[in-house]
Amino acid sequence: MSNTDACDLARRAHAEHVRKTGEPYFNHVERVALSLSDSTARAVGYLHDVLEDCNDPALLDELNRFPEPIVTACKLLTRPSGETYFNFIHRVLASGNQTAIAVKIADLKDNLRDLEEGHKKDKYLFALDLLEQAKAQQAGETLDEDLVKQVWKKGAVLPGHDPNKVRKDKCGAWMVFTEHDNRESEFGWEIDRVTSNDHGGSDALNNLRPVHWENVASKSSGKLVCVVTSDGGANVRV
Repeated sequence: MSNTDACDLARRAHAEHVRKTGEPYFNHVERVALSLSDSTARAVGYLHDVLEDCNDPALLDELNRFPEPIVTACKLLTRPSGETYFNFIHRVLASGNQTAIAVKIADLKDNLRDLEEGHKKDKYLFALDLLEQAKAQQAGETLDEDLVKQVWKKGAVLPGHDPNKVRKDKCGAWMVFTEHDNRESEFGWEIDRVTSNDHGGSDALNNLRPVHWENVASKSSGKLVCVVTSDGGANVRV
């Protein structure tokens, strides 16, 4: 099913609904959808209020035939009777569902366009801040994970060993990928700057490398000092 199908279903589901301003309700969900570039999020943008506002069994059944990620996000964005607004927001946050969070942010931004000052606007602004913080954190975590993987690939590959699990640093010390940032591990490693910030270095990928943590800790005047190397399959101090 495409975004065209989602748009069509939303148009039919909200055909008789109007906003307090008198504007057709479909205009709101269309603005939300078109503000989102991801195709799944755009479909959810069209459909995010259908479960809550539509009682037509045939239309609800049609929504449930959309791909699972779309249906899941729509269900997360549906507030059942009896659930407080902030319990609803915290449920969306706790899910970690990036699509639902992105759509709710877009939904709040559109609702705030013509909302008068008062308790409801304050409530929406507070919820928007919580959601945007969560979205930023998710983006940062994804970036960090990607960076760790990219830097890891700069370690030396050893014949007979899985390079996704084991590599060596510039000093020849063994490192284990899962021991990143673990200074209690014999095979712990860290992301090191080839040229330190104090000497004009940057955080660009071409200035980063994976290094055994003890070798990082022993750097002097910004230069790598090899205190750990390897002998066969074991790390040794020199």
